[in-house]
Amino acid sequence: MPEELKIENYERRRYVAVFDRIDLVLEFRAGKDGIGATIKCFLDAISKHDEIVTQIENQMNSVKEFKRIYRKKNRLFRNLDSAWNLMMTNPVEFNEYLDLLPKMERIEERIEQITDAESKAKVVALYERFKALEPVCSRQLAVYELYTKARDERDESMKVLVKAEAKVIKLKEEEKFLASLISDDHIIADDMKKSMTQLFPNVHVGYILSAINGEPVENLPFEHVLNRVHRATSPHNAEFRRYDYRFDPFNSTWHSLAELRDLGVCVEDPLLQKYAFISAAAKGDKKQVYGLLMQGEDPNAMDLTGNTALTVSSSNQHTEIVDMLFKAGANINQRDKNMMTPLLYCVNRGYVEMVRQLIDLGADKTVVDRNQRDSVFYAVLSGNIQMVKWFLSKEKLNKPDKLWGFTPLHLAASQGNLPMVEYLLSIHASIYKLDRKHRTAEMVARENGYNHIYERLKDERLNAPGQFIFSRDITGGGGSSTASINNGDDDDDNMSLGGRSAVSGLSGGAQSHQSHQPSVTPIKEPDFSIWIGDIGALDPVWCSEIEFTHIIYFRHSKAFPSQCNWLKAEKDINFVSHIVPIHEEDGDYNDNWGGLQQFIPTIFEYVRKQSAKYRPFRLLLCDDNGMGLAPAIACVLLLLRENMRVKDTIPMLIDMRPRVEFGPRIMKGLDILQRSIDDKLLKRLNQRLRGTVVNSVSF
Repeated sequence: MPEELKIENYERRRYVAVFDRIDLVLEFRAGKDGIGATIKCFLDAISKHDEIVTQIENQMNSVKEFKRIYRKKNRLFRNLDSAWNLMMTNPVEFNEYLDLLPKMERIEERIEQITDAESKAKVVALYERFKALEPVCSRQLAVYELYTKARDERDESMKVLVKAEAKVIKLKEEEKFLASLISDDHIIADDMKKSMTQLFPNVHVGYILSAINGEPVENLPFEHVLNRVHRATSPHNAEFRRYDYRFDPFNSTWHSLAELRDLGVCVEDPLLQKYAFISAAAKGDKKQVYGLLMQGEDPNAMDLTGNTALTVSSSNQHTEIVDMLFKAGANINQRDKNMMTPLLYCVNRGYVEMVRQLIDLGADKTVVDRNQRDSVFYAVLSGNIQMVKWFLSKEKLNKPDKLWGFTPLHLAASQGNLPMVEYLLSIHASIYKLDRKHRTAEMVARENGYNHIYERLKDERLNAPGQFIFSRDITGGGGSSTASINNGDDDDDNMSLGGRSAVSGLSGGAQSHQSHQPSVTPIKEPDFSIWIGDIGALDPVWCSEIEFTHIIYFRHSKAFPSQCNWLKAEKDINFVSHIVPIHEEDGDYNDNWGGLQQFIPTIFEYVRKQSAKYRPFRLLLCDDNGMGLAPAIACVLLLLRENMRVKDTIPMLIDMRPRVEFGPRIMKGLDILQRSIDDKLLKRLNQRLRGTVVNSVSF
């Protein structure tokens, strides 16, 4: 190349800029041989501060959620603890049973093989003793295993809560420090919606600081330059010049332009646009990316949408370039304007190996985008069950996203992903959680036309020990009430994701992460809800999942079922039990209207008072089989409280719980009650009409 065309032979022009605090806007690195201070990168203090504030808000929300989980786990533990204490009437025999249990493996076969009469008699005696203990002790063991599991989960949830609270404190301390790094220049750039490079267009990465407030510093040792900068009075009048050396980020050495030419690196365009660098990373052009880094290109350079070379290279599975960029100093957790990180993009696309590489390089697995959606959301969206297993924890299993209120099960149902739905159900994802439109995952599947998912979730609901039948808000909407049936139609617009296109991707025109976050309000549970079920619904685990506040249990026997003993000591559930006598004219327990009707006034008054006292009021009505008595009382309550006619309520109950079967006596009793209500209403209407003053009879 002719000497006259080499850039180092051109005049080194002065570039002047005025900073509020140059040390808060620019990060410097030592020049060749430790002389001078060259620009390493611009410091985006507001972005870092906004990110830590977002982390604090998310962590505080997590703490709130962890507290709720702990209370739920502790409640379940107390329930099982009560059940265990009530069942444990024979601790000596139970311990004896535990000692015998491991010895019973292949016991009958071993007895046959023993030839010594005395030894055989001892083994037979042990076996007989075990069989005598097993009926009672096996049930105790089942409860004990649930009890120990609940205790361990409660203790673990407490550890998670304490750790989360400690993290909030640490993040707040970090936020204070980052706030101190925000200069007036950052505030001006933020107000003008500009980046720092746009605010100082004549200052470029790789330039050398030649003077500060008129004092020459280009030829001073690096430490002396920094001392001059820190002692300089604000504002800082800075002068920069072109620097004819390029930093090698892989070997931490400086090369002259002549040395780079000898290495085959193009250096003739010092203002090479960053977009070419990002484009090369997206295409997987390893040689070009390496060459641009050797020219001094910032490894964290962004395009207009905030994408970095690492973001686009990882999103296209260029593993070698990702590794190269990381070694050159690229931020593995850099966010774009949607607050998406390389990890979230790769999780969304189901790139297992790329995700593994990013995590190995230190990618933060807890990050969320600007809609507060985390790696679990995108893992479910990817459809990759292995990806979900990596990120999903018990605390996040039923956690809704902030925008739609979708739990992982809602999201899988909206995508029609049956294997994902099956997996989530297998790890006990709740089918009862509501999104922001008060829809279950079952309803979401139906609205989006995924009938196979809808039928699977419906089957899960119908085979549960209890079913939800009615809810309404008591406090909101000026006293209006609406019934919600969780497999009915919804008049609202569908909220289908329509595939991955609804998730923010590597596209332009995204809103800045500094813009206001969408308004998010907590998902409001109904103030008043009624469930019906059989005696299996009184299981402490299931009751804890639904979080009932009140339970009314109808039984025909004076003997109290042992599996319900835990409710006697439960403080968070108001438990009432009624013995329904069987009248001679009824004969059948399930068709026992004569025995049931005496409790109607008491139950109605109880529900009226308690629902006014508790918010939310979540009532379970149950009997031994959930076929007649509990559904009949539900029908009565809906008639008396909600003015729902019997002929409309009965089909709804049967639809929600197909096992419901009203006998002729209950049907007759409900019909009489309905006609009685109608007669009273008609009589009241007639009284009002008779008392009305007639002002005119003309037409």
